[in-house]
Amino acid sequence: MNLEQRIIELEQRIAELEKKATAETAVPKVNLNGCTNCGRAWHENLAFCGVCGNRLIPVSELKKFYPNRNFTLSHRS
Repeated sequence: MNLEQRIIELEQRIAELEKKATAETAVPKVNLNGCTNCGRAWHENLAFCGVCGNRLIPVSELKKFYPNRNFTLSHRS
């Protein structure tokens, strides 16, 4: 393999990595807060559940303690 071929391969790899990095950063990260009482999840920055009034906890943390529970996404009207 000569130097020119290696440079071309590296430039292609750099282009692939830049494309992947752009695609990953373009997707907004969704923070879900979940209710342990009624099982609803809220995507807004709420402190208390809009249905039962229970304190909300990030779903990422709740999954550690409730691994088999599905939190239903709720939307505010």
